[in-house]
Amino acid sequence: MARSSGRILEFDWARNGVWVNESDRLISASGSWSYSPPNQSFVTSRGHIAQMQVVLDNHDARFSPLNTSSPLVNGTVASNGLGGGYGVPVRLKISINGGNSWEWVFHGVAKIPRESGPTTKDTATVSFDCRGREEQILNRRVSTTLANFQQNV
Repeated sequence: MARSSGRILEFDWARNGVWVNESDRLISASGSWSYSPPNQSFVTSRGHIAQMQVVLDNHDARFSPLNTSSPLVNGTVASNGLGGGYGVPVRLKISINGGNSWEWVFHGVAKIPRESGPTTKDTATVSFDCRGREEQILNRRVSTTLANFQQNV
């Protein structure tokens, strides 16, 4: 019997806690596993996968920067100054063999999207490299000045 999996891919495009199901557009998702020792890090990813790549169908230019109704050019998303789609929360949930048990395997943020046009063999796509939630903390680049460090020693 062949193994099958169900999947739910969601993005919080407006960064407001409202998740948009993009599962119907999902062409592929792949990830890499990463383990952290228990109680050793406060920044590790929730879920099993630390990095993920997703490819979404973009046949109707939903994710094109030329589409003014695209979630990637929406003023709310692009307000971070880094371009639409950067740092947008994303999560992936799977179920094996049609079971009723679903498990979140990735919960993190999307990096800058890459759009590919249609070819004679393939539809137009957009792909995201996604990283665990620690990416947001690492990108803040918070540091302690020497003076503050010496005061607390």
